[in-house]
Amino acid sequence: MPRFFYMTDLFFYISIFVIGYFTGAYIGASKYERLDWHTMKWNPDCLGFRKVPDGTKIFKGEKAVLCVSLRTDMLEPGQALLVNHGENEE
Repeated sequence: MPRFFYMTDLFFYISIFVIGYFTGAYIGASKYERLDWHTMKWNPDCLGFRKVPDGTKIFKGEKAVLCVSLRTDMLEPGQALLVNHGENEE
């Protein structure tokens, strides 16, 4: 009989872990999707990236980027955001 109790405990802990994992993944994904995403495509006429409207096709070899708008209104005067691309870590 004691072995049965150990199996139910194991099943309970695994169930709690799975529920927690999927809840966290759902919340994380929903935060990611709520960001203000923009697609930008290289425009050779102005030598820069421009926002493209929905339905625009991007073909192989064309330059395009996905961008997220950053809110800077919450920064104090003189305060700045530090951008780190992770390329030149020392």
